[in-house]
Amino acid sequence: MLRQFRIRSRLQLGFAVLLLLSAIVVAIGGFGLHVARQGLAGITQELLPINTIVGNARLALLESHGAAAQMAASIFETQDIKAARAQWDQAQRTIDQAMRDFEARVKTQKSRDDLASFANHMKSYREKLIVFANKMADSGYADSKEALQDLKAAEAAGWTQAFEQLSAVDTVLAQTSESVFTQVNGAVSLIFVVFVVAFGASCLLGIFIASWLGRSIVVPLKQAQEFAGRIAQGDFTTHPSLIGKDEATDMMRALDTMQGALTRVVAAVRHAADGIQVASSEVATGNQDLSARTESQASALKQTAASMERLGVTVDRNAGSAGQANQLARSASGVAAEGGEVVAQLVATMRGINESSAKIADIIGVIDGIAFQTNILALNAAG
Repeated sequence: MLRQFRIRSRLQLGFAVLLLLSAIVVAIGGFGLHVARQGLAGITQELLPINTIVGNARLALLESHGAAAQMAASIFETQDIKAARAQWDQAQRTIDQAMRDFEARVKTQKSRDDLASFANHMKSYREKLIVFANKMADSGYADSKEALQDLKAAEAAGWTQAFEQLSAVDTVLAQTSESVFTQVNGAVSLIFVVFVVAFGASCLLGIFIASWLGRSIVVPLKQAQEFAGRIAQGDFTTHPSLIGKDEATDMMRALDTMQGALTRVVAAVRHAADGIQVASSEVATGNQDLSARTESQASALKQTAASMERLGVTVDRNAGSAGQANQLARSASGVAAEGGEVVAQLVATMRGINESSAKIADIIGVIDGIAFQTNILALNAAG
Protein backbone atom coordinates (compact mmCIF):
# COMPACT_ATOMS: atom_id res chain seq x y z
CA MET A 1 0.00 0.00 0.00
CA LEU A 2 2.81 2.43 0.87
CA ARG A 3 4.41 1.89 -2.54
CA GLN A 4 1.47 3.76 -4.06
CA PHE A 5 3.00 6.92 -2.54
CA ARG A 6 6.28 8.65 -3.29
CA ILE A 7 9.07 8.33 -0.76
CA ARG A 8 8.79 12.03 0.16
CA SER A 9 5.05 11.65 0.87
CA ARG A 10 5.72 8.58 3.03
CA LEU A 11 8.35 10.41 5.05
CA GLN A 12 6.03 13.39 5.49
CA LEU A 13 3.23 11.08 6.65
CA GLY A 14 5.52 9.34 9.15
CA PHE A 15 6.76 12.68 10.45
CA ALA A 16 3.17 13.92 10.82
CA VAL A 17 2.22 10.80 12.79
CA LEU A 18 5.23 11.27 15.07
CA LEU A 19 4.28 14.92 15.58
CA LEU A 20 0.72 13.85 16.43
CA LEU A 21 2.01 11.33 18.96
CA SER A 22 4.28 13.97 20.47
CA ALA A 23 1.35 16.37 20.65
CA ILE A 24 -0.75 13.74 22.44
CA VAL A 25 2.04 13.10 24.95
CA VAL A 26 2.49 16.85 25.50
CA ALA A 27 -1.29 17.25 25.90
CA ILE A 28 -1.35 14.52 28.54
CA GLY A 29 1.54 16.19 30.37
CA GLY A 30 -0.19 19.56 30.10
CA PHE A 31 -3.43 18.11 31.44
CA GLY A 32 -1.51 16.63 34.37
CA LEU A 33 0.05 20.02 35.12
CA HIS A 34 -3.40 21.64 34.87
CA VAL A 35 -4.88 19.16 37.34
CA ALA A 36 -1.96 19.65 39.71
CA ARG A 37 -2.25 23.43 39.38
CA GLN A 38 -5.97 23.32 40.12
CA GLY A 39 -5.42 21.10 43.12
CA LEU A 40 -2.70 23.35 44.49
CA ALA A 41 -4.84 26.40 43.71
CA GLY A 42 -7.65 24.85 45.72
CA ILE A 43 -5.29 24.38 48.63
CA THR A 44 -3.46 27.69 48.41
CA GLN A 45 -6.35 29.94 47.34
CA GLU A 46 -9.20 28.46 49.36
CA LEU A 47 -8.16 26.09 52.12
CA LEU A 48 -4.96 27.82 53.17
CA PRO A 49 -6.58 31.28 53.68
CA ILE A 50 -9.46 29.69 55.62
CA ASN A 51 -6.98 27.75 57.70
CA THR A 52 -5.12 31.02 58.38
CA ILE A 53 -8.38 32.73 59.40
CA VAL A 54 -9.25 29.89 61.79
CA GLY A 55 -5.73 29.98 63.19
CA ASN A 56 -5.94 33.73 63.80
CA ALA A 57 -9.31 33.25 65.49
CA ARG A 58 -7.91 30.54 67.77
CA LEU A 59 -4.94 32.72 68.63
CA ALA A 60 -7.24 35.67 69.39
CA LEU A 61 -9.45 33.40 71.50
CA LEU A 62 -6.42 32.31 73.49
CA GLU A 63 -5.37 35.94 73.87
CA SER A 64 -8.91 36.69 75.08
CA HIS A 65 -8.59 33.94 77.65
CA GLY A 66 -5.19 35.25 78.77
CA ALA A 67 -6.47 38.82 79.06
CA ALA A 68 -9.45 37.69 81.16
CA ALA A 69 -7.16 35.72 83.41
CA GLN A 70 -4.92 38.78 83.74
CA MET A 71 -7.93 40.84 84.82
CA ALA A 72 -8.83 38.24 87.45
CA ALA A 73 -5.24 38.19 88.72
CA SER A 74 -4.99 42.01 88.86
CA ILE A 75 -7.75 42.57 91.42
CA PHE A 76 -7.60 45.99 93.03
CA GLU A 77 -5.03 47.04 90.34
CA THR A 78 -7.03 49.45 88.27
CA GLN A 79 -4.36 50.15 85.64
CA ASP A 80 -3.61 46.46 85.07
CA ILE A 81 -7.30 45.71 84.82
CA LYS A 82 -7.71 48.42 82.17
CA ALA A 83 -4.73 47.13 80.19
CA ALA A 84 -6.04 43.58 80.33
CA ARG A 85 -9.51 44.81 79.29
CA ALA A 86 -8.00 46.66 76.32
CA GLN A 87 -6.14 43.49 75.30
CA TRP A 88 -9.37 41.50 75.62
CA ASP A 89 -11.27 44.03 73.46
CA GLN A 90 -8.58 43.84 70.79
CA ALA A 91 -8.86 40.05 70.79
CA GLN A 92 -12.62 40.34 70.31
CA ARG A 93 -12.15 42.64 67.33
CA THR A 94 -9.71 40.18 65.82
CA ILE A 95 -12.21 37.36 66.30
CA ASP A 96 -15.00 39.42 64.71
CA GLN A 97 -12.79 40.18 61.69
CA ALA A 98 -11.90 36.49 61.40
CA MET A 99 -15.60 35.55 61.43
CA ARG A 100 -16.32 38.05 58.67
CA ASP A 101 -13.42 36.74 56.58
CA PHE A 102 -14.51 33.16 57.20
CA GLU A 103 -18.09 33.96 56.16
CA ALA A 104 -16.82 35.61 52.96
CA ARG A 105 -14.76 32.58 51.91
CA VAL A 106 -16.78 29.53 52.93
CA LYS A 107 -19.11 28.00 50.36
CA THR A 108 -20.68 25.01 52.05
CA GLN A 109 -23.72 25.03 54.31
CA LYS A 110 -21.89 23.08 56.99
CA SER A 111 -19.23 25.77 57.20
CA ARG A 112 -21.91 28.39 57.58
CA ASP A 113 -23.58 26.32 60.31
CA ASP A 114 -20.24 25.99 62.10
CA LEU A 115 -19.77 29.75 61.89
CA ALA A 116 -23.24 30.37 63.33
CA SER A 117 -22.58 27.95 66.16
CA PHE A 118 -19.24 29.64 66.90
CA ALA A 119 -20.92 33.05 66.90
CA ASN A 120 -23.53 31.85 69.43
CA HIS A 121 -20.84 30.45 71.70
CA MET A 122 -18.90 33.71 71.47
CA LYS A 123 -22.06 35.69 72.26
CA SER A 124 -22.72 33.71 75.42
CA TYR A 125 -19.07 33.99 76.44
CA ARG A 126 -18.92 37.74 75.84
CA GLU A 127 -22.13 38.43 77.76
CA LYS A 128 -20.80 36.66 80.83
CA LEU A 129 -17.30 38.11 80.48
CA ILE A 130 -18.49 41.69 80.04
CA VAL A 131 -20.38 41.42 83.33
CA PHE A 132 -17.20 40.05 84.87
CA ALA A 133 -15.04 42.81 83.37
CA ASN A 134 -17.38 45.60 84.48
CA LYS A 135 -17.50 44.20 87.98
CA MET A 136 -13.71 44.03 88.00
CA ALA A 137 -13.52 47.66 86.89
CA ASP A 138 -15.90 48.71 89.69
CA SER A 139 -13.88 46.70 92.25
CA GLY A 140 -16.90 44.62 92.98
CA TYR A 141 -14.99 41.48 94.02
CA ALA A 142 -13.83 40.93 97.53
CA ASP A 143 -10.93 38.70 96.48
CA SER A 144 -9.38 36.92 93.49
CA LYS A 145 -11.09 33.63 94.28
CA GLU A 146 -14.53 35.09 93.68
CA ALA A 147 -13.31 36.74 90.48
CA LEU A 148 -11.86 33.49 89.18
CA GLN A 149 -15.14 31.69 89.87
CA ASP A 150 -17.06 34.19 87.71
CA LEU A 151 -14.37 34.01 85.05
CA LYS A 152 -14.66 30.23 84.93
CA ALA A 153 -18.42 30.53 84.72
CA ALA A 154 -18.09 32.95 81.78
CA GLU A 155 -15.70 30.70 79.97
CA ALA A 156 -17.88 27.70 80.65
CA ALA A 157 -20.79 29.59 79.13
CA GLY A 158 -19.19 29.83 75.70
CA TRP A 159 -15.39 30.17 75.49
CA THR A 160 -14.69 26.46 75.87
CA GLN A 161 -17.32 25.54 73.26
CA ALA A 162 -16.05 28.20 70.88
CA PHE A 163 -12.47 26.97 71.22
CA GLU A 164 -13.57 23.39 70.68
CA GLN A 165 -15.58 24.55 67.67
CA LEU A 166 -12.48 26.20 66.17
CA SER A 167 -10.40 23.11 66.91
CA ALA A 168 -12.97 20.95 65.12
CA VAL A 169 -13.02 23.32 62.14
CA ASP A 170 -9.23 23.34 62.08
CA THR A 171 -9.22 19.54 62.14
CA VAL A 172 -11.73 19.41 59.28
CA LEU A 173 -9.64 21.90 57.31
CA ALA A 174 -6.52 19.83 57.89
CA GLN A 175 -8.36 16.68 56.83
CA THR A 176 -9.79 18.46 53.79
CA SER A 177 -6.36 19.77 52.81
CA GLU A 178 -4.87 16.33 53.22
CA SER A 179 -7.73 14.79 51.22
CA VAL A 180 -7.33 17.34 48.42
CA PHE A 181 -3.58 16.87 48.43
CA THR A 182 -4.07 13.10 48.33
CA GLN A 183 -6.51 13.43 45.43
CA VAL A 184 -4.19 15.77 43.58
CA ASN A 185 -1.24 13.52 44.26
CA GLY A 186 -3.24 10.50 43.06
CA ALA A 187 -4.39 12.33 39.95
CA VAL A 188 -0.87 13.50 39.22
CA SER A 189 0.47 9.98 39.79
CA LEU A 190 -2.19 8.53 37.51
CA ILE A 191 -1.50 11.14 34.86
CA PHE A 192 2.22 10.49 35.24
CA VAL A 193 1.61 6.78 34.67
CA VAL A 194 -0.58 7.58 31.66
CA PHE A 195 2.10 9.98 30.44
CA VAL A 196 4.81 7.33 30.78
CA VAL A 197 2.63 4.72 29.07
CA ALA A 198 1.72 7.16 26.30
CA PHE A 199 5.35 8.14 25.89
CA GLY A 200 6.43 4.49 25.74
CA ALA A 201 3.62 3.66 23.32
CA SER A 202 4.53 6.64 21.14
CA CYS A 203 8.17 5.56 21.15
CA LEU A 204 7.25 1.99 20.21
CA LEU A 205 4.82 3.21 17.56
CA GLY A 206 7.47 5.63 16.29
CA ILE A 207 9.99 2.78 16.04
CA PHE A 208 7.39 0.64 14.25
CA ILE A 209 6.54 3.45 11.83
CA ALA A 210 10.24 4.13 11.18
CA SER A 211 10.86 0.41 10.59
CA TRP A 212 7.79 0.16 8.36
CA LEU A 213 8.82 3.16 6.31
CA GLY A 214 12.40 1.91 6.16
CA ARG A 215 11.30 -1.48 4.86
CA SER A 216 9.00 0.13 2.30
CA ILE A 217 12.03 2.05 0.99
CA VAL A 218 14.91 -0.41 1.46
CA VAL A 219 13.21 -3.64 0.27
CA PRO A 220 12.36 -2.31 -3.24
CA LEU A 221 15.86 -0.85 -3.52
CA LYS A 222 17.36 -4.25 -2.63
CA GLN A 223 15.12 -5.89 -5.23
CA ALA A 224 16.31 -3.35 -7.79
CA GLN A 225 19.92 -4.04 -6.76
CA GLU A 226 19.43 -7.80 -7.16
CA PHE A 227 17.76 -7.29 -10.55
CA ALA A 228 20.63 -5.05 -11.69
CA GLY A 229 23.11 -7.68 -10.47
CA ARG A 230 21.41 -10.37 -12.56
CA ILE A 231 21.56 -8.06 -15.58
CA ALA A 232 25.28 -7.46 -14.91
CA GLN A 233 25.81 -11.25 -14.83
CA GLY A 234 24.10 -11.59 -18.21
CA ASP A 235 20.78 -13.02 -17.00
CA PHE A 236 18.11 -11.33 -19.14
CA THR A 237 15.35 -13.87 -18.47
CA THR A 238 13.86 -12.40 -15.27
CA HIS A 239 11.41 -9.50 -15.05
CA PRO A 240 10.83 -7.25 -12.00
CA SER A 241 7.54 -6.58 -10.23
CA LEU A 242 6.32 -3.15 -11.36
CA ILE A 243 3.67 -2.61 -8.63
CA GLY A 244 3.56 0.87 -7.17
CA LYS A 245 4.18 4.48 -8.08
CA ASP A 246 7.27 5.28 -6.02
CA GLU A 247 10.86 6.00 -7.06
CA ALA A 248 11.90 2.37 -6.61
CA THR A 249 9.22 1.25 -9.09
CA ASP A 250 10.42 3.91 -11.54
CA MET A 251 13.97 2.60 -11.18
CA MET A 252 12.80 -1.02 -11.67
CA ARG A 253 10.87 0.08 -14.78
CA ALA A 254 14.00 1.82 -16.12
CA LEU A 255 16.09 -1.30 -15.41
CA ASP A 256 13.51 -3.44 -17.20
CA THR A 257 13.68 -1.10 -20.21
CA MET A 258 17.47 -1.28 -20.10
CA GLN A 259 17.28 -5.08 -19.98
CA GLY A 260 15.13 -5.09 -23.12
CA ALA A 261 17.58 -2.79 -24.91
CA LEU A 262 20.54 -4.92 -23.82
CA THR A 263 18.70 -8.06 -25.00
CA ARG A 264 18.29 -6.51 -28.46
CA VAL A 265 21.93 -5.38 -28.50
CA VAL A 266 23.18 -8.84 -27.48
CA ALA A 267 21.01 -10.46 -30.15
CA ALA A 268 22.47 -8.11 -32.78
CA VAL A 269 26.00 -8.83 -31.54
CA ARG A 270 25.35 -12.58 -31.69
CA HIS A 271 24.04 -12.27 -35.25
CA ALA A 272 27.13 -10.27 -36.24
CA ALA A 273 29.35 -12.82 -34.50
CA ASP A 274 27.70 -15.63 -36.48
CA GLY A 275 28.40 -13.69 -39.70
CA ILE A 276 32.00 -13.13 -38.64
CA GLN A 277 32.33 -16.85 -37.90
CA VAL A 278 31.13 -17.76 -41.41
CA ALA A 279 33.50 -15.21 -42.96
CA SER A 280 36.34 -16.54 -40.82
CA SER A 281 35.61 -20.06 -42.06
CA GLU A 282 35.72 -18.84 -45.66
CA VAL A 283 38.97 -16.95 -45.01
CA ALA A 284 40.48 -20.07 -43.43
CA THR A 285 39.50 -22.11 -46.50
CA GLY A 286 41.00 -19.46 -48.80
CA ASN A 287 44.15 -19.45 -46.72
CA GLN A 288 44.41 -23.20 -47.07
CA ASP A 289 44.01 -22.93 -50.87
CA LEU A 290 46.57 -20.13 -50.99
CA SER A 291 48.96 -22.21 -48.93
CA ALA A 292 48.58 -25.14 -51.30
CA ARG A 293 49.16 -22.92 -54.32
CA THR A 294 52.10 -21.29 -52.62
CA GLU A 295 53.63 -24.70 -51.97
CA SER A 296 53.06 -25.59 -55.66
CA GLN A 297 54.68 -22.36 -56.78
CA ALA A 298 57.60 -23.00 -54.45
CA SER A 299 58.08 -26.45 -55.97
CA ALA A 300 57.99 -24.93 -59.44
CA LEU A 301 60.52 -22.32 -58.37
CA LYS A 302 62.77 -25.06 -57.06
CA GLN A 303 62.54 -26.86 -60.40
CA THR A 304 63.26 -23.60 -62.23
CA ALA A 305 66.28 -22.99 -60.03
CA ALA A 306 67.53 -26.49 -60.84
CA SER A 307 67.04 -25.83 -64.57
CA MET A 308 68.84 -22.50 -64.24
CA GLU A 309 71.71 -24.27 -62.53
CA ARG A 310 71.91 -26.81 -65.34
CA LEU A 311 71.64 -23.96 -67.85
CA GLY A 312 74.55 -22.21 -66.16
CA VAL A 313 76.68 -25.34 -66.50
CA THR A 314 75.75 -25.55 -70.18
CA VAL A 315 76.55 -21.89 -70.68
CA ASP A 316 79.94 -22.42 -69.01
CA ARG A 317 80.58 -25.29 -71.30
CA ASN A 318 79.52 -23.27 -74.34
CA ALA A 319 81.74 -20.43 -73.21
CA GLY A 320 84.64 -22.86 -72.96
CA SER A 321 83.82 -24.18 -76.38
CA ALA A 322 83.58 -20.64 -77.74
CA GLY A 323 86.96 -19.86 -76.24
CA GLN A 324 88.44 -22.89 -77.80
CA ALA A 325 86.81 -21.95 -81.12
CA ASN A 326 88.21 -18.47 -80.89
CA GLN A 327 91.66 -19.89 -80.20
CA LEU A 328 91.27 -22.25 -83.04
CA ALA A 329 90.13 -19.44 -85.32
CA ARG A 330 93.19 -17.47 -84.44
CA SER A 331 95.33 -20.52 -85.02
CA ALA A 332 93.52 -21.10 -88.32
CA SER A 333 93.99 -17.49 -89.25
CA GLY A 334 97.70 -17.76 -88.45
CA VAL A 335 98.17 -20.95 -90.31
CA ALA A 336 95.80 -20.23 -93.19
CA ALA A 337 98.63 -20.48 -95.34
CA GLU A 338 99.30 -24.00 -94.30
CA GLY A 339 96.96 -25.48 -96.70
CA GLY A 340 93.59 -26.67 -97.67
CA GLU A 341 93.43 -29.29 -95.02
CA VAL A 342 93.51 -26.70 -92.35
CA VAL A 343 90.73 -24.80 -94.18
CA ALA A 344 88.72 -27.92 -94.42
CA GLN A 345 89.20 -28.52 -90.75
CA LEU A 346 88.26 -24.90 -90.07
CA VAL A 347 85.07 -25.27 -92.09
CA ALA A 348 84.22 -28.33 -90.11
CA THR A 349 84.96 -26.51 -86.91
CA MET A 350 82.78 -23.55 -87.99
CA ARG A 351 79.96 -25.90 -88.67
CA GLY A 352 80.34 -27.23 -85.13
CA ILE A 353 80.37 -23.70 -83.88
CA ASN A 354 77.19 -22.91 -85.82
CA GLU A 355 75.55 -25.95 -84.37
CA SER A 356 76.63 -24.90 -80.87
CA SER A 357 75.34 -21.38 -81.51
CA ALA A 358 71.98 -22.80 -82.53
CA LYS A 359 71.92 -24.80 -79.33
CA ILE A 360 72.79 -21.67 -77.34
CA ALA A 361 69.93 -19.80 -79.04
CA ASP A 362 67.59 -22.66 -78.12
CA ILE A 363 68.81 -22.58 -74.51
CA ILE A 364 68.31 -18.80 -74.34
CA GLY A 365 64.75 -19.28 -75.66
CA VAL A 366 64.14 -21.88 -72.96
CA ILE A 367 65.49 -19.47 -70.35
CA ASP A 368 63.17 -16.70 -71.59
CA GLY A 369 60.19 -19.07 -71.40
CA ILE A 370 61.14 -20.12 -67.89
CA ALA A 371 61.50 -16.48 -66.85
CA PHE A 372 58.08 -15.66 -68.30
CA GLN A 373 56.49 -18.60 -66.48
CA THR A 374 58.23 -17.51 -63.28
CA ASN A 375 56.73 -14.01 -63.58
CA ILE A 376 53.29 -15.50 -64.16
CA LEU A 377 53.65 -17.75 -61.07
CA ALA A 378 54.79 -14.78 -59.00
CA LEU A 379 51.77 -12.78 -60.12
CA ASN A 380 49.42 -15.66 -59.25
CA ALA A 381 51.05 -16.04 -55.86
CA ALA A 382 50.66 -12.30 -55.24
CA GLY A 383 46.95 -12.43 -56.25
